[in-house]
Amino acid sequence: MGNWIALLNDVCVIIFDLLLYVQMTTLRRNKTKNKRILYAGCAVIVVFYILAVFVLSWPVSISAFVCMTIPSLALFWALCKYRDARFFLTFCFVDTVSLIVGFIARYIGILLGDAGGVLALVLTLLLFTIIYRTGKPYFKKYRESLEFIDEGWKKITCSAVIIYITLIFCAAYPKPLIERQEYLLPYLVMCIMVLSFYVVTLASIAMIRKTHEQSIQLKKQQKWFVMAYVDALTGIPNRMAYMEKIHELERMKDTAASVAIVVMDLDNFKDINDALGHSMGDEVLRRAAKCLSDSFSGDSSTVYRIGGDEFAAVAVGVGEDELSKKLEALGEFRDSDIKYSISCGYSFVDRSEDNAVDRAFSRADAIMYANKAQKTSSGYAE
Repeated sequence: MGNWIALLNDVCVIIFDLLLYVQMTTLRRNKTKNKRILYAGCAVIVVFYILAVFVLSWPVSISAFVCMTIPSLALFWALCKYRDARFFLTFCFVDTVSLIVGFIARYIGILLGDAGGVLALVLTLLLFTIIYRTGKPYFKKYRESLEFIDEGWKKITCSAVIIYITLIFCAAYPKPLIERQEYLLPYLVMCIMVLSFYVVTLASIAMIRKTHEQSIQLKKQQKWFVMAYVDALTGIPNRMAYMEKIHELERMKDTAASVAIVVMDLDNFKDINDALGHSMGDEVLRRAAKCLSDSFSGDSSTVYRIGGDEFAAVAVGVGEDELSKKLEALGEFRDSDIKYSISCGYSFVDRSEDNAVDRAFSRADAIMYANKAQKTSSGYAE
């Protein structure tokens, strides 16, 4: 009677083990067909285990390794989507948990005799049912973590493999643990330590997944930010970013730093488009944006493309002499194949005015157009 109870207990452990594999494994394509193969293979594994224990009289630990561990490893490897560290981590995790639950049940059976065997069988079924039912939502999350995170699994897997091999080795060498009952309690303590390791591991995986999801969200936000605040053609901040900066400056009522608004416009840009084509006009805009950004480089100054061929710069903490020198250097640019010039105007923000930044922009814009009017079209032709 005791042997049959022990057999039923072992079969329950194996069935639970295989069910956990099914729940935590992401199958390859043609999932319906693969599931049928999987269930058929699991049935064969259970039959071979029973034959090994009761017909061939193999030790339980050896039978589990030869008739369950190796065949299930091959079966799930053939059908699993991920054939890397993620697969072996799942395999070791499931097998280790099943091994520990089975050991606890058998330990109770040994201590309490036949009555303990029945109690162990009931306890095994109860534990597996609780784990299976409460763990179902987390199985899906685990599979999703395997899918979303494809790096960082190797070190965790190496530790899991070492732990798994150690548990099997200690249970079978130099003879089966069932014949060395004085070591049952230390082995139980070691199993509890292993379970605590897996709890920490699963918590770490959940944290990694959360960090990964936050990283994806951050990348999306960065993409949206670029779309909203960066000019697609020139790669510098656009009009929306300029307006955000203006609103920021309007809120800074008590700043002591000087703020200058610079307005810049390409001369006769329409003629460049008409003579050289719009693609060359786009190239001129890109080169102009780079020249302006280089001229106003620094933490305190930013150049914006606010529309068409019009640019603006916000210079904070820059003196008038320094600003005048920057604008003089912008008088005319020459490249090997393109000639273009820029008209500029600037004005400092007067904090005593209402809408001080907008008024400074209007003054700078008027000065820019006055400078442009003084130039003649002959100045842009070779």
